Amino acid sequence: MTNCQQLRLKKGEERRLNMGHLWVFSNEVDAKASPLADLEPGSEVAVTDYRGNILGCATVNPQSLICARLHARSLVPLDEELIAKRLGNALALVRRQYTHPVDPRQGFAFPFALPQSGGGNRVSRPIAHKQH
Repeated sequence: MTNCQQLRLKKGEERRLNMGHLWVFSNEVDAKASPLADLEPGSEVAVTDYRGNILGCATVNPQSLICARLHARSLVPLDEELIAKRLGNALALVRRQYTHPVDPRQGFAFPFALPQSGGGNRVSRPIAHKQH
């Protein structure tokens, strides 16, 4: 992924991304170095700090306040391989966390029980089953 466009941030605007946030707001972008109007919605960009250091790879929506969302902290394309890997990791995590069977071909068995509603305007929250 070496030929994608760059989305350069203003000086100091990389702080949130460096703390783990995934969103880039349009007011954080250096509009002179990276005009948002030049970007196609849904295209991938390399997000850089004001010095040109790579912060990650993102998809963009130039018409939104949240103009980009990182999907990787390096230059990794958002492709079928990345999605399959992340879904596999998520499924493995679910299998480790819960004793209930999880079969992706049958749909997910949610290991939650909803409490009986006692009426009123309370919103019921899922309660995880205890593992034995």
